[in-house]
Amino acid sequence: MSADAEAAHARLAESRVALRQMLDSGDDDAGDGGGSFPRSRTMRLLVEHPALAIAAAVVGGMLILKPGTLRRVARTVPLAAVGRMLLMRYLARSLGS
Repeated sequence: MSADAEAAHARLAESRVALRQMLDSGDDDAGDGGGSFPRSRTMRLLVEHPALAIAAAVVGGMLILKPGTLRRVARTVPLAAVGRMLLMRYLARSLGS
């Protein structure tokens, strides 16, 4: 092997060792989660409040639907009644706690 290939091989071996050390260690140096799962604020919010996860999934589904399909779904589902029910449930939980 040439000197350049040997140097590249040595750097690759060093980066593999560093990567293996990072993956093997349980410490979370960069994140603010303190090693707990999930680390991101968004995922922690969705895990702690499953209703938000469902709402996010519904909104995400609405965003990817074709407009015609979305109109048909909106006509068949009583959106006002569902929204009112969800709002009342949210208010009951937040004011009751």
